Formats: sequence, structure tokens, C-alpha cells
Amino acid sequence: MAILAITAGITLWWIVQANGLPETYRSGVTDLSGYTGSDSWQHALAIQAGTVSEIFYAPDRRSGSVEVGRVPSALAIASYVARGFRSHNVVLVLQDDGDVIQLWFRSDGDVGSRVLGRIDRAIDLAGFEDVDLTQHALVLDTDGDLIEFTWKQGAGTVSRQQITKLAGAFRIGGFQAEDDGLFIVIAGLEKTPVSADLFAAASRYHLERTGPMSIFAALLSNLVSNVPAVLLFKPI
Repeated sequence: MAILAITAGITLWWIVQANGLPETYRSGVTDLSGYTGSDSWQHALAIQAGTVSEIFYAPDRRSGSVEVGRVPSALAIASYVARGFRSHNVVLVLQDDGDVIQLWFRSDGDVGSRVLGRIDRAIDLAGFEDVDLTQHALVLDTDGDLIEFTWKQGAGTVSRQQITKLAGAFRIGGFQAEDDGLFIVIAGLEKTPVSADLFAAASRYHLERTGPMSIFAALLSNLVSNVPAVLLFKPI
């Protein structure tokens, strides 16, 4: 968690250096999100001391920053542009009491907010809009449960369902793949015994021999792809 917070601070520091924005963005950032808007501007959203702020910038254009809102108990944020909501900028905020808040704003001054729901013991969230213009808020709790809120702006109904369980996860990201339309969730695991358990179960097949090890390595690579497979082999 600390590593991600430091990374966020460094990223905002670089943006500040490149665009000459206030130095106050160089420290105290606890979470960060970003996206490219429909107008090609890039947007970085950050939580700093309970304030949700936006830095907007683009090559060869002016840049600036604005305070989106005050959420003193903000824990995590996600952001995207909602084309099905008249291209509003959307910021999802997770409060430390579990409330999931949707904030929206646009350069013409059209702003608003509402509570989508509450997830007890929530620790992180992600959000995006799919090609059917449905908005998604993914929320992770301390038990590893992944809960999804879905809605279309103006429809009035927010649906909620539990998708899966991600044991050991502490950060998540989510998006819809452009090539095949699948919804992708990326989870960061704090600690997992998967590699130890996997190799312990496979040890009965004499992995010290070249043949069985080659077969096991090929199967593992097909299950989790080459790079994760190498990382699993690294401890041994």
C-alpha cells in the first residue's frame, strides 16, 4: 500500500514539474487515478488530505488544476469519462465507512454527486464505462470479496452483485478490453501461498528430473502465461 502511495506522489510530482502547477501536489497524496477525456485532455485525479483534486494537461496546451470536492474520509478513488452521461467526468470515491460515492463534473459547471451504496470493510475500488454505456464500480473488501455496482445514468436503478472472491487482494483495477469486449479485473496480492502449495503438490512427480520438470513448466506457462510462471519458479 505504501509503495502505491509513493508512486502516486512521484507521478503527480512529475506532472507538477512538467506543467508548473502548485507545489502542494508533491506530497500527501494517498490515492491517484487518471484517464484521457473525449477531448484528448489527460486528467489526473488525486486524494490529498480529504480533498479530491484534478490536474488536467495536454501537449502544447495550457494546463491547470481544480478542486473537485471535499471528502474528508476518502479512502480510494477511480475515474473515467462517461460518454453515456453527456461526456461528464466521473470520480468514484470510497469512504472509510464503506460508502461508495459518485461525483460528476464538466467544464460548463454541471456538477453533482450521489451515494451508490455501502460495502462494509471496503478497502479499494475501480470504475469504468463499457461500450454499452453502462457504468461499473468494482469494490474490494478485506475478505477479498469483489462486489460490482452497475447503472446507466438517468435510469434511476443501481444494481449490485458479488462477482468473485480474491483472497489476499488489497488493490484492484478494472476495464473493458477493446479487442474482445471482456471485462478485466487486475488485483494486487499482498501475500499468497499459491507457489509453495503448487510446488508441494507437484513434488511427488519428481520435478528434479528434466522430463517431469519440463512438462510441469509447460503446463504452468499455459495456465498463468510465461512471466507469472517465471515468478513462481523464482523462489526455488
